[in-house]
Amino acid sequence: VVDTASGREIVSGAGAAKGVLLDQVDGLMGRALGKLSAAASKISVREANEISNLLLSKYYNKEYCKSPPIGKRFQECYDLSTLKPTEEHLNIYQKAMEKITEAGLPVRIS
Repeated sequence: VVDTASGREIVSGAGAAKGVLLDQVDGLMGRALGKLSAAASKISVREANEISNLLLSKYYNKEYCKSPPIGKRFQECYDLSTLKPTEEHLNIYQKAMEKITEAGLPVRIS
């Protein structure tokens, strides 16, 4: 968010476990990154910092940050015959995007 609002030309970060574990990256993460970047391109650096600080304050120095869960594998998050996300996975995505919107980033969720 801060990178995009600052004018940086690259976005990165979509992937559980920093994208280094087998089967731990999926399309919804990429979709989220695109939507967050699009929303961040419409706000000031000051607003991006405020939103980022608010979101970080909810997680930083908490147990989640010290020992983050690896998460589920791609095969557990998608129907492999249709490649559509499971309802559970879609709900997690939706809730995360709603929390980010509540923090002040005008994300177009749908």
